Amino acid sequence: MVNKKTVLLRYIFIFLFFVFCSQIVFSEGFKQKVYWETEPNASEYKVEIIPADGGKSTYFTTSENFVSFSMPAGSYKYRVTAYDVLGHESSVSEWQSFKITKAVEPVVKTPQKVSVPQKSGENFSIPVDVQNIEEDSKVELINKATGKSVKGKLNTVKTGETVSSASVEFPKVSEGEWVVKVTNPSGLSTESSLIEVEDEAAVLAKRAAEEQAEKQRIAKEQAEKQRIEQEQKEKLEREKQLAEEKHRKEEELEAKKKQEEERIAREKEEQEKRRIEEERLAQEQKERQEQEERQRNYEEENPYKGMTKDEAEFEEEKKLAKNNFKNKKKNNALDLNILAGAGMNFNFYDGQLHHFKSEDFYPEIKLKVSWLPVKIPGWRFGAELEVDGMQVQKTDNEYYEMEMLALWPQLGVLVQKELVPSTLYLNLKADAGIFFIKTKVGYTSSVVSKSPVDGIYSYISFGGALSVFWIPAKHLVIEAGGEFRHIAINDMPTGYASPFVCIGVRF
Repeated sequence: MVNKKTVLLRYIFIFLFFVFCSQIVFSEGFKQKVYWETEPNASEYKVEIIPADGGKSTYFTTSENFVSFSMPAGSYKYRVTAYDVLGHESSVSEWQSFKITKAVEPVVKTPQKVSVPQKSGENFSIPVDVQNIEEDSKVELINKATGKSVKGKLNTVKTGETVSSASVEFPKVSEGEWVVKVTNPSGLSTESSLIEVEDEAAVLAKRAAEEQAEKQRIAKEQAEKQRIEQEQKEKLEREKQLAEEKHRKEEELEAKKKQEEERIAREKEEQEKRRIEEERLAQEQKERQEQEERQRNYEEENPYKGMTKDEAEFEEEKKLAKNNFKNKKKNNALDLNILAGAGMNFNFYDGQLHHFKSEDFYPEIKLKVSWLPVKIPGWRFGAELEVDGMQVQKTDNEYYEMEMLALWPQLGVLVQKELVPSTLYLNLKADAGIFFIKTKVGYTSSVVSKSPVDGIYSYISFGGALSVFWIPAKHLVIEAGGEFRHIAINDMPTGYASPFVCIGVRF
């Protein structure tokens, strides 16, 4: 039987082993190795490696305290399980993280020419674009003619996991053709294309000569430009003078043309006046002849014997008016209208009613009967009985069921202003009525202390309406407009605005 103290010391050792467990990952012919401290009682180890962001695990079994493998670049984590001589699991380490980088060949892009400083001892910088490197990559400048090598410094920039360089620095070197060689820690290296190194003094002298030549070229171009601008200015001035002369001639021609058109217009106007005067004289002559003809006929066939001419004409007009009135009375309708339609009541103001419902409007149905017996030219007067019905509220939830129905009879005075003779009228109405509302409230079994509530309530209401009344056919009427009514409910006076459309028959 194993001593308890021995078992305790064993587990303490295993715990300290995994606390100080470390990792070593390096490149050896593009192979990686993971090391850990040896456990005295372990005869075999199983290593589980998994990508850091999750994925499929890879397992290795070994009796050594390391394992060699080859995996793609990326971030990983591993843990080690130790087994004793009997194959029993004795301990499992915590997950440890490590990273594998790619062994890639660097990419180098350099300029074709660079200048070295005039003073000795000064470093000079070469602008480059170096990719696929590490922060500890090496750089050197090699003379292609002599093979001389000069070590330099990479100015690196790290963006996330990517390291690059935009410049390298070297001590002053002689003029000639050189290449930049970059070597990664993996041993892979790349040489740039040939770079021509020039002395800065010679470059400055050449640059000064080029600048002088450029100044002369610019001065020559400016002189040529001024000459061309002057010629262009003179040309524009000549073109302006020609345009002004052309415009003056066109204005003279336009003035002459306008004078000729005015002369022709005056002649036409005089001819038209003469024609109108001749037609007027001919019409007067014709009317005199017709009047004489009527007078002769009247004298020959006068049904009103013993009357003067004026008295006979008065009697004839009375007869015609009487016949017209009889025909009109016979053909006219009684102006008794029955209409039905629908509206939408908008809650204009109130005390509480709109809180019972999530909307602020209530559809309604309408029935209207109007009679307009009194008529004067352009106006008609009468009365209208209207009955509206709507559902104010219907709620069904786990506590209660509520329904509120409204019936709204109203009697009003109606005035119609004729807009289009016998066809289109403007309706003005003032009315009063009684607003009946029936409530029904039933509580569910979860509200045991409440009894059903039913009731009918009535309130005085008054208001008015403005609408358009259209008679498209003798027995068809259409009305559309809006109305407003105030309901005198105790402690919560309520107002409704309602647009509506109705259609009906006319008797």
